[in-house]
Amino acid sequence: MLTLHDYPGSANCFKVRMLLSQLGRPYERVHVDIFAGDSQTDAYLALNPAGRTPLLVTEAGDPIPESGAILLYLAEGTPFLPDDPVDRAHVHAWMFFEQNLLEPNVGTARFWRLTGRDAERPEAFARHY
Repeated sequence: MLTLHDYPGSANCFKVRMLLSQLGRPYERVHVDIFAGDSQTDAYLALNPAGRTPLLVTEAGDPIPESGAILLYLAEGTPFLPDDPVDRAHVHAWMFFEQNLLEPNVGTARFWRLTGRDAERPEAFARHY
């Protein structure tokens, strides 16, 4: 079974959970408390040296870090990742657009709001809201 290491407030983790749901793929979910240091343990860093979430571990035990890489891995062979090179490029273009323009702004604001950091640093939150 797939194992997803994730933090509930992360939009990048949410994207992976959403695709797993859309595909009907069963998986075990492992909560990683990024604020308690769970992603910085020796065991976690052995799977993902960057110490970030999400992290997917395949049925064969292979770790795949980074939401974009995980999404591409899961979508392979499904209608979510077309075989046609131009159509596939459009999928990649949307993924790059989302990671570079939406995630740093909308994603950051969402994360700060969900984790209460918006109240701690309202001036910084205002830049993303």
